[in-house]
Amino acid sequence: MTLLVTCALAMTACSATETKGKIGSPAPALSGMTWIQGGPVEIKKGQVAVVEFWATWCPPCRATIPHLNDLYKRYATNDVAFVGISNERVDTVKAFVKQMGDKMTYPVAIGAQEVHAGYMGAFGVNGIPHAFVVDADGRIAWHGHPMDNLDKAIDAALGEAPGKAPAPAVSGAKTPKAPAKVPAGINPKQTSDDSTYGYTKENPVKLGSREEFGGPAASRVYLQHLRDSKFKPFTFDRDGSFGGGPDDHILDRYTLVDSDGNPHQIFIDMYHPENAPLKCKAPKGMYFSK
Repeated sequence: MTLLVTCALAMTACSATETKGKIGSPAPALSGMTWIQGGPVEIKKGQVAVVEFWATWCPPCRATIPHLNDLYKRYATNDVAFVGISNERVDTVKAFVKQMGDKMTYPVAIGAQEVHAGYMGAFGVNGIPHAFVVDADGRIAWHGHPMDNLDKAIDAALGEAPGKAPAPAVSGAKTPKAPAKVPAGINPKQTSDDSTYGYTKENPVKLGSREEFGGPAASRVYLQHLRDSKFKPFTFDRDGSFGGGPDDHILDRYTLVDSDGNPHQIFIDMYHPENAPLKCKAPKGMYFSK
């Protein structure tokens, strides 16, 4: 179980009578912002956005930054907008962002009082970090702690984007009727205490063609944010050799099966994801994205 910690805020400008926000409500415009890095970011039709509230003085907020930065990079190809909003002094936030360097590359801004009230105040939230996902219709689709399934909320918003065309069928491609068995010599293992992604020894995940495996689907193999200590003695080092020492990188091995039933192995680094989040031999016709 993961304990999610927040820092309390004194929401002096947001009274209890203002807590009227609902999932599906129109997202407030990001107006009157002072942009510290990147931007300006707008809430606009056809684009999913992540609006996060944080502060430099908040330890849980600082701990969340690597995760947000990772998501920002991961969803860049999906044109998902990100912004981290603080209500501190400009010089304070500017110095912090400069110090973070490439560890914090997403847009950052000082938010106007109305922006904080429209998001945090409207939903009665008085703790940070806190994120909101705005769908492609410009409505709030989710809100919560950034470490609590934010990626799934983004995937859901992307999957519901208006006008999204289904993936084109591949001529002559075979459609598997049942989960393929793992071939002899391949021993994938399930991540400890986690069944979200459905990896099992007898039912490897089936992937489609290059056209079918992209965007939100790519996150199904993106497990860098998980730690697998239970299977530590049975893991592999970064070079693919057997590991198990106290300082070894944790590389879990999984089997993916493509639309023709062909198995492929990938290795995912659980220990230092910023250095090697995904290590695999991508077969022709498959597409693995970071």
